[in-house]
Amino acid sequence: MRPVKLAMTLPSPLLPLLLAGLALAPAARADAPAVAPQEEIPEVEAGAHLKFLVNHHFARADAKARVQQLLEYWTQAFGVKNHWNGDQVKLRGHVFGVDFRARLDVTDTAVGGEATDPGALLRAAASNYVKRKLLKYLSPHYEEP
Repeated sequence: MRPVKLAMTLPSPLLPLLLAGLALAPAARADAPAVAPQEEIPEVEAGAHLKFLVNHHFARADAKARVQQLLEYWTQAFGVKNHWNGDQVKLRGHVFGVDFRARLDVTDTAVGGEATDPGALLRAAASNYVKRKLLKYLSPHYEEP
């Protein structure tokens, strides 16, 4: 009898919630509802973390606006909470039974941060998802639909 290989695929919505580390305040629009006060989110606890860093070629304010677009997507799609303090945003969420906290820092040349480790089974997939989303939103060719 031949051995059977088992493969596990994770739904895309799981990963952003596990590592959601990007959130920027949405730009004010005339048709947008009033923004509720931001909830204070505690720091990422000491211990095992996922770390990520994605370079960009924008002014810091533009990079921050692009990160905010990503955070708005994660908030609408997954209910991820975020809280900005200057150029740093803290995230918190609960996805498929896994709690996470994350922090992102926007600098003049990169967006980097860390998130709580979702465990060995989800670690690589979650890290890759967040990096792909950051690369997408920080691409000079990306325009919000």
